[in-house]
Amino acid sequence: MFTRRSHNSDKEEEKNKYEKASSQILESGVDKNIFGYKKFKYCYQSPFINYQKKISAYLNSGKKVLEIGAGSGNYTGIIANTGAELIATDISAQSLEVSKILNAGFTNIDYKIADIEDLPFENEKFDAVLSSGSLSYGDFEKVKTELVRVLKKDGLLICTDALNNNPVYRYKRLFDAYKGKRTHMTYRNIPTVRSIEILLKDFKEEEIVYFGSMTWLLAMLPNYPIVKDLSNFIDKMIKCKRSAFYFTLVAKKK
Repeated sequence: MFTRRSHNSDKEEEKNKYEKASSQILESGVDKNIFGYKKFKYCYQSPFINYQKKISAYLNSGKKVLEIGAGSGNYTGIIANTGAELIATDISAQSLEVSKILNAGFTNIDYKIADIEDLPFENEKFDAVLSSGSLSYGDFEKVKTELVRVLKKDGLLICTDALNNNPVYRYKRLFDAYKGKRTHMTYRNIPTVRSIEILLKDFKEEEIVYFGSMTWLLAMLPNYPIVKDLSNFIDKMIKCKRSAFYFTLVAKKK
């Protein structure tokens, strides 16, 4: 049954969930062959493909980069492959242990346990901060404040995350919270068009793209590549925004 608990209680529950899942991966063995967008069904891939393209386009060996909510390292190696000096952070120590195995070939990754609401770094340290699906794991205002604080002037925020305007997705996620599949914190903090607008008050938008207005329906189809193409075609035709499932954003700190 759905009960609204404190923010800190929900955060601890999320941490424990990922600690347990990562411990199971460490016991069974880390699959080093599937990472990045390929981990997802075709109907979900487009925003993650776009995210990977932005990583390659904007990062290089001269950049100091922070990855927040890095988890088990699905994108950590892709970021490190640009040659950037990377610090990968997550609240789950076990998740970072998985990442160390998955990305063992890189020498330009430093790992650090960190809460996205209270990052243990000095002001204006990073040229870029990256996030894939982690913005909802902290209070929006606290996370925004920390992002702005640790980025240098003209530093880049590159992220991809869920959007919570479409009523189909919103009610599905709320039902998942009711059923205990997600915490109320992660539902409450899923970005919306409005919260993105608030975030961008401290940034200059470089690019924002919305994806997946019909993902809820396409997810019911067989998992074939044509489903991804169909999703992209629909999004282009209707210029989806408030109906989107996910978005990618590149923004420069003012």
